[in-house]
Amino acid sequence: MSPRTPKRAAFTLIELLVVIAIIAILIALLVPAVQKVREAAARTQCQNNMKQVALGVHGYHEAESRLPPAYAASVQLSWHVFVLPYLEQGTLFNSMDTKTPGSYDSTANRNNPHGLEKVGIFLCPIAPIDKMMTAAPHNSNPPDLVPANTGQPPFTTHIYGIVGPRGTNPSNGQAYPQSKCTHDGGQMATGGMFRPDQFADGKVGPLRLRDILDGTSNTLMLAEMSWDSKFGTRYRTWLRGGEAGGCYACGARNVTNAINSGITANLIAVYGDVPMGSMHTGGANFALGDGSTRFIEQSISMNVYRSLASRDGGESVGDY
Repeated sequence: MSPRTPKRAAFTLIELLVVIAIIAILIALLVPAVQKVREAAARTQCQNNMKQVALGVHGYHEAESRLPPAYAASVQLSWHVFVLPYLEQGTLFNSMDTKTPGSYDSTANRNNPHGLEKVGIFLCPIAPIDKMMTAAPHNSNPPDLVPANTGQPPFTTHIYGIVGPRGTNPSNGQAYPQSKCTHDGGQMATGGMFRPDQFADGKVGPLRLRDILDGTSNTLMLAEMSWDSKFGTRYRTWLRGGEAGGCYACGARNVTNAINSGITANLIAVYGDVPMGSMHTGGANFALGDGSTRFIEQSISMNVYRSLASRDGGESVGDY
């Protein structure tokens, strides 16, 4: 009679603990790697959106021989509206009234309902907010901003035009130019690539690429603002223009404060100076005047950052 084959003993508690520990270590190593891959993919998609919008701005310039205005004062519409035909959104553009003065006005009920249209190319895929904030302190006066007869908050944009820097030009010690008006939204810089089509003092606003004397490859055209904070970022509907007197633009910003520097109770009133920033780690996406895009670290020198926002200040930006 042959001897019986001895039965294998069950796993011991120590062996089970070792296996569990190994699995835990592998998960701990894998999860951050997956998160990094997702973040890289989101940043790339966001940057691609920025690239397409930048090309849309160039498409508008080619057709109109000028850059789109930060907003058209008479109809109170943002530059985002005017680049729609160059972003494969011609049907949406054709459904809007771009001629009648005051056509954004909620009482007229012409254009603001289109804010309920989500234009995905204007949005960052990982931004926590994709609609206009309707509650204080994000927005203290929401009724005229919500599309009439809907009660629904409209979609916003995370891509903004650069109207220029506010502060001191490091190359000559002079203050950067800004509009001559006062408003609780602050003053609008005028030294960048975007300007309204008319200021209160009668100056004609929109520019041509040849007006970018510092070079389109050295001048910021578009910036990402997709972050959130305790006080929000004062998001508005993507099609809203701005103050008729040239004090602020809802779809464009000054470069005054550091990237991702946050917002305070005091700064929330200075609408045009709300800083650029994103939910991407360490910085935000930008597009330059030549249509190229790049991720700029939040640690960039403020002198360099403001210099990049200036179209004709003669500053030296170097590497950044």
